[in-house]
Amino acid sequence: MRRFSAIFSAFSVFLIGILLQFSLVSCHADSSEIVENVQVQQLSTGDFLVTWDSVQKAEYYTLYRVSSSTGSSDTLTVFSTVNTNSCTIPKKYSGYKFCVSATVDGGESFLSEKFSL
Repeated sequence: MRRFSAIFSAFSVFLIGILLQFSLVSCHADSSEIVENVQVQQLSTGDFLVTWDSVQKAEYYTLYRVSSSTGSSDTLTVFSTVNTNSCTIPKKYSGYKFCVSATVDGGESFLSEKFSL
C-alpha cells in the first residue's frame, strides 16, 4: 500500500507540473501586437484598399469577414491571409464588416476593431 501511495503522489506531482506548463502557454500574441489604425480607401475601380500599422515581427496577417449571428457573438470567417500590412478587397464585399489579426511567434494577436466597407 505504501508503494502505491508513493507512485500516486509522484504521478500527481507530474500531472500538476504538466498543467502548470500548459497554463503558461497562450494562444494569443502579446497585447502590444494588436493590429491598429485600420484605414479603408475606395479605389477608382470600386474595390477597397485596407491598410493598417505593421506589427513588429508579424509572420502574416489574417483578415476575417464578420457575420452577425443570433445572440451576442459574431461569426468570423477567414477571408484572406497576407504577408504585408495591406489587402485589396473586391467591391462586391461593400457593406460587409471585417477585422484583422497578426500572427507573431506562432501566436495570433487579438482582433482589430471591426471595420465596414
